Amino acid sequence: YEGYYAQQNATSYTTTFLAILQSPNNLASADSIIDSKKLARLVKAKRDGTQAIVLSVKGKTPQDAVNLWNKVADSAIQMHTKLQAFADPLLDVTRTPNSPVILKTYPEWPSIFGGGFASSIVIMVSILIIARYLREEHDY
Repeated sequence: YEGYYAQQNATSYTTTFLAILQSPNNLASADSIIDSKKLARLVKAKRDGTQAIVLSVKGKTPQDAVNLWNKVADSAIQMHTKLQAFADPLLDVTRTPNSPVILKTYPEWPSIFGGGFASSIVIMVSILIIARYLREEHDY
């Protein structure tokens, strides 16, 4: 088949592959070290167009995010390969070139909290020193 029916088949399989990508079994087989509930919070997938899926992953470092992205994508593609024997052999799942793309990096919360706490202590001590200095009587 080709044309309209091939496009309809591929479009409907995108929904199926999206479900495979987000499934707890796929996440558990992708990374056995991290709890599957935590992985579900770190990994998000959404449909982007009729036959494209965007996989977003969060990590402590950009390299951790890239590694997790690769594991989740590879696990889902392996599952697709296993299921392809029982489904349509013409359906294929591929990665786009130059993926994954790192969009944002965030500093860790302890460093943000520690920096904010330290700077607030410095400001408070400075204000106290200036206030005490201004209250004292000076002989000139």
